[in-house]
Amino acid sequence: AAEANLPPEVRAQIKEHLVTLCLRHSTLVQAQLKRAIDLIAQSDFPKQWEDLLPGIVREHLQSSDMGVVAGALEVVDTVLMKYRSLMKSDAVCSELKYKILPHIQQ
Repeated sequence: AAEANLPPEVRAQIKEHLVTLCLRHSTLVQAQLKRAIDLIAQSDFPKQWEDLLPGIVREHLQSSDMGVVAGALEVVDTVLMKYRSLMKSDAVCSELKYKILPHIQQ
């Protein structure tokens, strides 16, 4: 896999800044960065990207700029899309209840 070529500290740095970069660029660049967020989230979220939702809530959903808020909500939608196609199970429900919802309810 491509992620094996990146040292963990580089992966962490990319994840730390990716959402902010996405929300500060034009629509075309945003689309590409949202795709990158989606790809990383598919493999890393929530266990290896625990700060994703808290960071979005803390840094972007509190903004007075409605464009930033709308973009942040689109990122959240992209990240949570994987749960729409998963079969209902105790593991999926627990992950949603204990790892996802607390950050959205803040």
